[in-house]
Amino acid sequence: MNPVRNSSVACDSLIEQVRALVSRDPLPSPESLTELTGQAFEQFADRLLSDLNTGEASEAWIRREFADGLDVAGAALRQVLAECRYRHSVSQGLQRKMFEAETRLRAVLKARRLQPKAASRAAAS
Repeated sequence: MNPVRNSSVACDSLIEQVRALVSRDPLPSPESLTELTGQAFEQFADRLLSDLNTGEASEAWIRREFADGLDVAGAALRQVLAECRYRHSVSQGLQRKMFEAETRLRAVLKARRLQPKAASRAAAS
C-alpha cells in the first residue's frame, strides 16, 4: 500500500465530486453546495489521515504528508470553484472543514503517542 498514491487518488475523487456539484444546472443553493462540498472534503481528509496513519510511519512524516495533501486539495478546489458564483461561501465552509481535519490529525497523533504508554502500563500490571 502506498499511502501517498492513495491520497492522490482520493484527491482526484474529491475534485471530480466538487466539479460535478458546481456543474449542476441549476446550481444547488449556496447552503447545499457548501454542505455537499464540505462532506466530500471531510471524506477526503478522513481517508487521507487513515491512509497515512500506519504503525511504521513517523509523526513528522504523517504531519508533513497530511499538510501536503490538504494543500494540494485546497489548490485544486480553488481552481474548480474559481468561476462558481458561491465560491466565497463554499470556500469558508471548506476552510472550516480544513481546520476540523487538522484538529482530527492532532487527536490521532496524540492517541499514537499515548498508545505505547498504555501498552507498557498494561504489561506491567
